[in-house]
Amino acid sequence: MALPIKYDLMLPLLRVVSKGQISMKDAASLLAKEFRLSVAEQSEMLRTGTKTRFFDRASWARVYLRQAGLVDLPKRGYLKITPAGKALLATNPSRIDLNLLMGYPAFAAFIKRSETSGRFVDAQMGVVTVPDEGAGGEKLAQDEATLHTEIQHLLLRLGERLGLNVWVARNDRSRKCKGVKLGAMPGMLEELPRTFDRATHRTIELIDVIWMRDKSIVAAFEIESTTSVYSGLLRMSDLAAMQPNIAIKLYLVAPGDRRSKVFQEINRPTFSRFTPTIADMCKFIGFEKLQALVEQAEPLLEHLREDFLEKAAESCRLDDDQS
Repeated sequence: MALPIKYDLMLPLLRVVSKGQISMKDAASLLAKEFRLSVAEQSEMLRTGTKTRFFDRASWARVYLRQAGLVDLPKRGYLKITPAGKALLATNPSRIDLNLLMGYPAFAAFIKRSETSGRFVDAQMGVVTVPDEGAGGEKLAQDEATLHTEIQHLLLRLGERLGLNVWVARNDRSRKCKGVKLGAMPGMLEELPRTFDRATHRTIELIDVIWMRDKSIVAAFEIESTTSVYSGLLRMSDLAAMQPNIAIKLYLVAPGDRRSKVFQEINRPTFSRFTPTIADMCKFIGFEKLQALVEQAEPLLEHLREDFLEKAAESCRLDDDQS
């Protein structure tokens, strides 16, 4: 079976602790039995090799319960239920989730502190760093900023021509191209639908360009026009960490002369610790190829689907790179 996530574990953990003070190790063992986990499932290690994945998730369940004031730590490694925890169990809840926890002021303050510091913990893999909206990633030189905006404009216009709604990074909405603010282009959404948790939502809001059909994201684009080629990769990495089973098409778009740099960076060990890796999840599109494809397809754009971009896209895996 799939390993339970922290939200699956919180109510069972609170029930275990309600029976008396218990060590986290023993509590995790009881939870493993309750969920009928195999030895192999219980033994699966985090990529860091420091602890098992199941114990890590149970530990995050403990963190959330403690921050809400539902359990306390009488001594290192041990848990006991609080009056608030007993009161919650008395209501016979079917599940403890984020919405329920946000009703506790202490937990809401904990989440607020996480957001303010830029380190948000509402993700299955633990603490995830969310880029600062005010910072907007790397500072672009004037020529790089212009190129970056031009590519955004092209992708936004293309998405709208394909009959899709579009989104531009929240911190880029006031940028202008051809006299028009990106945030005022046809098909532009005022807000993104909240289909993910808040940490994922904040990350997605800063992705350079997004195409949507109804309430579903069909493609996301990060434009790497800076010399270091890094900020967009970090957002893609954060997104993969928070939503490891995400089915969105992810593209890295950059000038052709930056292709080698993009491939070098995306295949670094830090971006290769997922299964699939970021290189497996993302495809590369050269600006020149994109522009040529759009010009060629211009008369037929209203009759095409978004997957026609695959003609210009290529795998980012180095072992697939034959050039």
